[in-house]
Amino acid sequence: MAVSLVAWGHVGGRVVMAFEMRDLRDFRMGREFEFTGAVSRHEICHYEIDAGGQLSLRLVVGLGYDEEYLRDVIVYVTKVHDDVPDRHVGVGEDIVECMVCLVTTAILSEHGDYLSSIVEWEAILDAPLAGRAYMHGDLQL
Repeated sequence: MAVSLVAWGHVGGRVVMAFEMRDLRDFRMGREFEFTGAVSRHEICHYEIDAGGQLSLRLVVGLGYDEEYLRDVIVYVTKVHDDVPDRHVGVGEDIVECMVCLVTTAILSEHGDYLSSIVEWEAILDAPLAGRAYMHGDLQL
């Protein structure tokens, strides 16, 4: 399987690495992607996020384009490891949001000059992940 490291960082005191699973590109895996009306074409990408050497999250990401410019990012988030909290409680960083942002920031960087003036995103959480209504809006580098 073709795998590429796309981002890494520190989240919750652990080294986190995000990998794109290139062989799965454009497989929907039963996911529905509702892009804005401005989107004329799209791609589907798959990512796995490891924290401290343990697979923690899987992401299925829909990238919607207005001609050649990235316009929409829809992220399905699946919890894989028990150390990932189902809900964010209290103050401080939400490790799920931080891990997803590693990937969305890498996607924006990869597109460089090919970003729409507004790039909107939303996360769709698979149970048992819940809450986190703030995981949407405009993406910025």
